[in-house]
Amino acid sequence: MGPNVKFVTDDIGEPWTYDKPFDYIHSRIMASSIGDWEKYIQKCFDNLNAGGYQDLNEFDIIPTSDDGSDVVGLADLMKGNGFRDELGLWNNENITSGWEGFCMAPFTRARNWTREEVLLLMDQVRYEFNDKSIHTYLNIWSIHGRKPTAEAIGFGDGD
Repeated sequence: MGPNVKFVTDDIGEPWTYDKPFDYIHSRIMASSIGDWEKYIQKCFDNLNAGGYQDLNEFDIIPTSDDGSDVVGLADLMKGNGFRDELGLWNNENITSGWEGFCMAPFTRARNWTREEVLLLMDQVRYEFNDKSIHTYLNIWSIHGRKPTAEAIGFGDGD
């Protein structure tokens, strides 16, 4: 990692805390964290340098299947808990090992489950995730845009 790279964790629902604009703003899997997308995107636009990029990566939280092989109740159990793209054993391990971190707070805080109940659910979901007869997937979107420069919108071009 270069000396000019810095990773910062912040609360996007709070007022912007940075005093300089960015060249690149990236966010991923924030659907459940952003209450007002228009406000968030405007905040990003306002805090980009001219010519800077915003990159959004999101996925549909409701699993689907082309052949009807969804497990009954899977969508309710797995909302927002990963996706299936058969890339190999390590990809599967990467996805399934992250569910606990993704699910623990919502289930224990919002649903008042115990830690043990969440871990049991994760075991059940891992079992179903490895069932080759289930062909569910999630749609994933990668959306990006560039903030125009003054020249691109007709200012400073000699007219």
